[in-house]
Amino acid sequence: MNEGRLSLERLAATTLENPARIYGIYPRKGSFLVGSDGDLTIIDLKKRWKIRAEDLVTACGWTPYEGFEAQGLATDAMVRGEMVLEDGEVVSRGGQGTLISRSG
Repeated sequence: MNEGRLSLERLAATTLENPARIYGIYPRKGSFLVGSDGDLTIIDLKKRWKIRAEDLVTACGWTPYEGFEAQGLATDAMVRGEMVLEDGEVVSRGGQGTLISRSG
C-alpha cells in the first residue's frame, strides 16, 4: 500500500469488510455502520520497524517474519470503545473478546 499499488480503501475492503462478509459477520464486523462493533485501530503508515517475536503479543512466542523490515505500525486501538493499545503499548487486561456468531 505504501508503494501506491493498493489504496487504503481497497486494503480495508480486502482485510476487513470482505472477510467479515465471507464469515457471515458483516455488518456487525468489518464496517463503520451504526450498530456495528466499535473496534478501531490507528496505524502510523510511515513508521518503519523490524519484526521481532519478543515485541509481539502472542501465545505462540515466535513468528516466521522474524527480522523482516516492515512499514506501518499500529499505535492505538479500541475494542468496543475501550482502549486496548495506547502509544504502541498494550493496555488491555485481556479476556475482553466476544464470540460473534455467523449469520445463517
